[in-house]
Parts: sequence; structure tokens; C-alpha cells
Amino acid sequence: MQVNPRTDAIYTVIYAPTYKQQLSYSGYVRAFSSSDEVGPYDILPGHENFVTVAVGNTTLLDDKGQKHSFDIGRAVVEVSENVLKVFVDY
Repeated sequence: MQVNPRTDAIYTVIYAPTYKQQLSYSGYVRAFSSSDEVGPYDILPGHENFVTVAVGNTTLLDDKGQKHSFDIGRAVVEVSENVLKVFVDY
């Protein structure tokens, strides 16, 4: 299991199938925002372990302060050890 030693950012990987490669991303982010069936949520560095199914739009603020928005449709989101993994079109 990959562990992120940084406390100021969460290492994020968005895994996407080949037909949605434009959604792929990897790098450190300051914040990740999305929604699930309960409502909107944010994931910040140091977030507790978490698993959900995200739907619709997702926004992340990268390590340089740039905002990136993706329409992921549906994806599994998993956070552990300060590493965020997003699996698009699971």
C-alpha cells in the first residue's frame, strides 16, 4: 500500500478507462470535492479512511493552487493513508 508522507497535500490518482483518458490525473492536491447519494463532500489532507461512490462533477485544487474540474459520471472514491484513489466507470 502506498503511503503519503506529506501532511499539506493528499496524493491523488484518478484511474480512468481508455475511452475516458482525459479524466486521468495523478499528483498532490490540497482539496478534492465531489458528491455522492448523501450530498456534497470535501476531502482534505489527513482525511479519515473513506469509501463512497461519487457521481457527477468533481473538482480538485492541485498543489500549485490551480482548480481542475471533471465530469466523472460515476466513480468509486477511496481514501486511506493520505492517498486518494478514484476509479472512474467502475
